[in-house]
Amino acid sequence: MLRLFVLFALFGFVFTISATAEEHVLGKVTGKEIDGFTSDHGFVARVGDHIALGFLDEATGISTLRIWKHTQEISAHFARSEEDGGIGGTIAHEKDGDKFETRLAFLGINKETKVLLFKVNDEAMQVSLAAEKFENGHYLNPTYTARLGAREIVFRTEGEACMGLAIHTIFMITGAILHAEGAELEEEHPIGKVSGKEVEGYTYDHGFAVRVGDHIAFGFLDEATGVSTLRIWKHTQEITTRFARSEEDGILGGVISHEKDGVKFETRLSFLGINKETKVLLFKVNEDQMEASLAAEKFENGHYLNPVYTARLGAREISFRVEGEACMGLAIHTIFMMTGAVLH
Repeated sequence: MLRLFVLFALFGFVFTISATAEEHVLGKVTGKEIDGFTSDHGFVARVGDHIALGFLDEATGISTLRIWKHTQEISAHFARSEEDGGIGGTIAHEKDGDKFETRLAFLGINKETKVLLFKVNDEAMQVSLAAEKFENGHYLNPTYTARLGAREIVFRTEGEACMGLAIHTIFMITGAILHAEGAELEEEHPIGKVSGKEVEGYTYDHGFAVRVGDHIAFGFLDEATGVSTLRIWKHTQEITTRFARSEEDGILGGVISHEKDGVKFETRLSFLGINKETKVLLFKVNEDQMEASLAAEKFENGHYLNPVYTARLGAREISFRVEGEACMGLAIHTIFMMTGAVLH
């Protein structure tokens, strides 16, 4: 009975809050094992030693978690089961023949203690919420404390959260942290920072999770295919773009597009080449030419160390620094994804 009550309340939240979705502002998510940004029921962050994107789709009541780890994007969805009515999901991936799986389910709320009860694989997890205030069914700037045996995970999110969003936030963030711990393999790439006036966040293994202007973005380059993927969480939707070499004309590029309230937004990017004299990288953005230059602490074995990218599109300048090493291929895809996210 408790579960049915909570599920009803959760889905009531889904249908009543959508009208005010655009009122949400950029915030921070912080904790010992997590640091990043929140925006409109979504987040991007460093989670442990990797990066993640997560968001709740209010229209469907389904949350999506994407983790970039072990040179692959690990995706999980948390939703209501059609079989038993329970809410939960499974994070799973394979690496070098090893399979990693983290199962999470919401069990209900302890009426006396107000503690939220979850199941992680075969263990019970309890989560408590503390907030600056509770008003109109929403927690303001809540702090989440999850306990799984002797393990404690604590994090704070800026902004408002109803019970439905809180439950999905726990699924995504604790799930990302716990899955990483169960999937520890030697990693060659350390976590680094991305910094700039319009871009801020983290980079890891040819991927990034950042604040871009007033929204959030997550991107990565798949070295095996030479295709990069950009995901933007904006206007209560995930905008996904892939940058690749065209089979028709051989040109490298991609198109970022989405619709909102009947209005279509589109940003087309393509790589034109390199000016041999100035070493400037040449791009086309819609019908305009964009020039991008790289400055690094050093250039060694074909890689830039901690490069600073400066892109100029007419009078518009976009500049950002990425910690770590980048070859020319990664640099080109980084420019596609970062400048594309900013301009779009």
